Amino acid sequence: MKRSIEALVVIPMLLVIAAMAILGVCGIARAEPVQQFSFQVKSPSPGDLAVRLHIRRFDTTGGVPPTPTDFALRFPRGVELNRAFLTIAAFAILGAADERSAIVRRYPVVAGVHAVEPENLVSDPTPDGLYDLKLEINTGPINGFQVSIAEVNARARSLVLRRGTCLTRGSGGRCVRRQSADASLFELPRCPSSGHYSAQLLSAYSPPTPPLTTTLEVPCPRYVS
Repeated sequence: MKRSIEALVVIPMLLVIAAMAILGVCGIARAEPVQQFSFQVKSPSPGDLAVRLHIRRFDTTGGVPPTPTDFALRFPRGVELNRAFLTIAAFAILGAADERSAIVRRYPVVAGVHAVEPENLVSDPTPDGLYDLKLEINTGPINGFQVSIAEVNARARSLVLRRGTCLTRGSGGRCVRRQSADASLFELPRCPSSGHYSAQLLSAYSPPTPPLTTTLEVPCPRYVS
């Protein structure tokens, strides 16, 4: 069963840029989508994490890749979101039209389209016990446009909520509650005996296009025991 994790505003440390292809209404050949996925986790110091995520989608037919009916990133079981972040954090994609898309070249005004799209982080354990948290990437219309996400490029130099950060503001904007100690956004499980965590990217499509699953083995960060 899925369990939503509440989140309210965009995490300031995490910059996510998605290149979006605006879909036209003309017919296209049978889709043959491909996805490329890389994911890195580093720990530059104890209790600190840095993340790099890169997703690229394209179609071998040369057309715009079809819009997935389900597009999600799975994290290894044992990864937990620090509850201290729930009052100040959310996940979002800052999207910009892909200037390489044929329809964007045809209608240059579309190149200026930008959108911030909130995403869902849910608990959705898999039967094999390998994964739990799942980041569901919204694939529906954005600002009235039907889009296809061509690329996601995310970098986060630090995922730490620093001591003294304001958590709650009262009347007049005065801070009434602050973080008492440094806290990492994610709590990582102990490093498996293999020395690697597993991450998975899922893309499901309407028939007859088959789903795609890409699994990566990510080395455990230096300061994770």
